Amino acid sequence: MSDKTELLHHLNVVLSRAVTLLDDPEFRLGLKNLAHSVLQLFPPDPPAGTPAGNPDPLAAAAQYGSPSTEPQEHDSQDSAVWISPNEDQHRVQPTVQPTVQPTVQPTVTPTPERAGGGPPSPAEPTLSAAEAVRRLTLGRSGNSELSTTPAPVVYPQSSHDALDELGLIRQRCQLKAEAARWAAERRRRLQRHSNYAEDIAPIDQDLIQRAKALEGCYLWTNNPQAPEPSDLSTYEMLAEAFERMDLIVGLLETVLTEANALPHLRDAMFLAAEVQSALRYACQAIGYEGMDSDQVTLFRWLREQTNERGIFIARFMVYKDVATPEITADLSQRIADLEVKVRGAIQHNKEYGRLLAKVRFEAKRLEEETDGASARVHKILEALDELVPAMIPPSHVELRGLLLPVLDHFLELEDSRQGSALVLREIDAFLARNPEQVPQQPESADFSEAVSQLRSRLSGQSMLVICGERRPMQQAAIRAAFDLKDVIWETIPPHTPLPEFLPAISRPDVAVVLLAIRWSSHQYTELARVCKQFGKPLVRLPAGNNANQIAHRILAQAGKRLALVES
Repeated sequence: MSDKTELLHHLNVVLSRAVTLLDDPEFRLGLKNLAHSVLQLFPPDPPAGTPAGNPDPLAAAAQYGSPSTEPQEHDSQDSAVWISPNEDQHRVQPTVQPTVQPTVQPTVTPTPERAGGGPPSPAEPTLSAAEAVRRLTLGRSGNSELSTTPAPVVYPQSSHDALDELGLIRQRCQLKAEAARWAAERRRRLQRHSNYAEDIAPIDQDLIQRAKALEGCYLWTNNPQAPEPSDLSTYEMLAEAFERMDLIVGLLETVLTEANALPHLRDAMFLAAEVQSALRYACQAIGYEGMDSDQVTLFRWLREQTNERGIFIARFMVYKDVATPEITADLSQRIADLEVKVRGAIQHNKEYGRLLAKVRFEAKRLEEETDGASARVHKILEALDELVPAMIPPSHVELRGLLLPVLDHFLELEDSRQGSALVLREIDAFLARNPEQVPQQPESADFSEAVSQLRSRLSGQSMLVICGERRPMQQAAIRAAFDLKDVIWETIPPHTPLPEFLPAISRPDVAVVLLAIRWSSHQYTELARVCKQFGKPLVRLPAGNNANQIAHRILAQAGKRLALVES
């Protein structure tokens, strides 16, 4: 390996490591090796009296320090050297005295006086290692050999940039997977002595053009200086790692944009940590000493997002904890399984929205129009049976708000309607606890003639109401409207056995029994017979609960029994 090739190798290591941990021992070792390679390309000028071709090795060691081959704990500023690539390496400098600690040399612009052996220009402030690496530039001398240096990897500056980059990461990883497979196939074709112009060059150019069209896409696998693994199957492992990166980033995008999928964010982050670690392992297995830019982007995004959201990822977020092939054997399947759950949650959310919109539309039409009320009620009941309790609880606030204004339109429910029965029962319980929420029925300032007739017939007697939860305000309004002694409100759940009602029906002061139809069931068909046995008329109350509506139903169904309507 030539000196300049070695320099490029060490430079790639340093720039790749610099984005992760500045105090990483491997980073510091790479920085030392880089400085050593720079010194080999631009050796210090010999002191006065020493031939130009034989620089003093002691003076060089004293000025730049001896490179270390073992990682050691040092301050981040040690061993950083700044050398101008245009500096004339054959100039003569005054003898430099050894120092205990190596110092960073400032940038020097050659001048005629200095080239001729004149006094050096005033020294600039010492540079830190990070600043020296940041300002280091190569290839300005016009050397054609340096012009093939791969473009340095550019990393997003913040997690917000990384979030904006998610879509680009997917496109880059798709292309990188294809390029990794081509890198292996390219080497096989070269080994078979395939025609370069026909079988290799066109695919090379196609990949190059597509990479140029993607922002920040560097196909390091297809660079002339890419690793040459003895086992080309490692390129397939790398391609699969890029494909898993594409899958998990797409899943993260979905989870972050779909509110109903957000509970799966933690699981997606756990898998993303494993995916980026597996990609890092694949890069190392192939012999690449740098770090893939998309892997680093995802790592940084995960680190910031988990800190902001208080999520702890126990594995694969430190350098030494690597997702090896043994660990990731079923990683693609686990990503697919999580995607099924996420898609299910999204579909669930869409179905929930569709059904709730149906209830909202039909309830609004039912409130505004009287035509087709039966069909609208049927559609609402069907939607309720699908919604409750599979998607939402029966006490759902928005659902209750939609149904309260049209509550009296719901008549007798079939026994098979479980969801809608739970909703209506919960609404009755809510109104019992919050009587001020009872919808105001249109009540005429003057009671109807039917109310006056019933008042004269029922005054001083009692009325039995078999319904849901007791509503004190409604109970008091009925008692006052008909001048009753009492309104007996039986708060009994639906499907209660018939004998439970016998004591109240048999009371001598009970003149009429009202039955709210939506709480009835097939066994209540016997209730009419029992009421007749005790001489009490049974009135079904399908809708409405104000005095005028109740009076109208009683006269229509029991007017003859009460001697209020002629036979």
